[in-house]
Parts: sequence; structure tokens; C-alpha cells
Amino acid sequence: IAALVQAHEKYAGGETQILYVDDNLYIMQRTGYGDKPGLVYVLNNHGDAWNGTTVNTRWQNSNFIPVAWWSKSDRYRPYNQQTNAEGSGQFYAAPRGFAIYTPAG
Repeated sequence: IAALVQAHEKYAGGETQILYVDDNLYIMQRTGYGDKPGLVYVLNNHGDAWNGTTVNTRWQNSNFIPVAWWSKSDRYRPYNQQTNAEGSGQFYAAPRGFAIYTPAG
């Protein structure tokens, strides 16, 4: 939980925008403001598998690194992700877990 609080304090600035939502997956972004670069937050309600999808973020051609994540059943670090020229990228979280990604650099 400490990593979640630290990620929020360090990266979560700007507007909140929902990028995707269904019964098992919620993805949002904080757009960044001032010294807080923003983030992508993924919440996976699926009980037995990693879950994610492609979403359109505000960041074009950007590398994303996971800065916080948690799942009771799967503690593996999520993979870094990349957005394309349109800002589209794939973001995932472990079963019944979450992941927070932030643009690198």
C-alpha cells in the first residue's frame, strides 16, 4: 500500500480521465500537472488472469514503466509499455490487482 500512496503523491497530477471500463477492467489516466507527470491506472477485477486492453492516452510515442502494482495471487512486475504516434498503448494488471504506469523520462 505504501507504493500506491507514493505513486499517487509523486505522479498523480492533472485531470482524471476514464479510458476504459467494463465489469472486469477499469483503466484511467491522470493527465499530469506541474511537477507531477501523470499516470495510467489499471484495475483488474478478473479473478484468475492478467487483464488489460489497448487504450488511447494523452502521451504519444512514450515509454511507460510500472511504479506500483499488487495482486494477492500474482506478484510479478508488469511489463513496461509503449504508446504509438497516436498515444495508443496496451496496459495490464494481474488478477484481482492493480498496476500504475507512468511515462518514463
